[in-house]
Amino acid sequence: MSGHWIGGLAAAMVALTVAAPAASSEALASTGATAIVGKFKRSGAGLACVFTLKDGVTMDDMDALSADGPCMRTGPVVLGLPRKEAEAHLGRPLTTIEDRGDAVFIYPLAWSGAPEASDLLAYAAVAYDTKDQVRLLQLSGEKAPPVGDWAFSAVRLGDPDTAVLASLGEPFSRSPVADNGAELWSYSPWAFSFEIKNGKVTSIRLSAS
Repeated sequence: MSGHWIGGLAAAMVALTVAAPAASSEALASTGATAIVGKFKRSGAGLACVFTLKDGVTMDDMDALSADGPCMRTGPVVLGLPRKEAEAHLGRPLTTIEDRGDAVFIYPLAWSGAPEASDLLAYAAVAYDTKDQVRLLQLSGEKAPPVGDWAFSAVRLGDPDTAVLASLGEPFSRSPVADNGAELWSYSPWAFSFEIKNGKVTSIRLSAS
């Protein structure tokens, strides 16, 4: 696995302070937040979650969500999504590993050829909370999966590092990833980060805390 897996408004903009709250997975799962699609943008010294309310979603639904909830998603999978719904997009897990006490499920997203005789090119690693909702989500691979759009805030696997900078600005910290030679770009206290290797995005990680 990738090294930093550690453990009436039609549109609205939510301006966040530097000390952003963590996404509430329970609220996301209970309000139909899969219909609220957003992406982060740089806003002063911090980040803002910019989102659009789709048909059937009201501002009352937004009251139950944390400010950054609509943006904590890669493609169709949002933090807090029930496992059954997540696996409707991800399919069945290929295997399960244990990481610091968490059961982490590995979902293949792209193979170099026929799955039984090829290398895994991209995958999603997912951990669920006690309510069986997505709590951790990490995409890893050299290039974006060929099926579906698995973007996070307009950034995809295989994109140049300049795409991250254009969408989110400079990371708040950078550090080496010892086991794979990548560099970890963190935007903490927002609970997402990237791994950059040879100038390209090779991992995108989101967490509910």
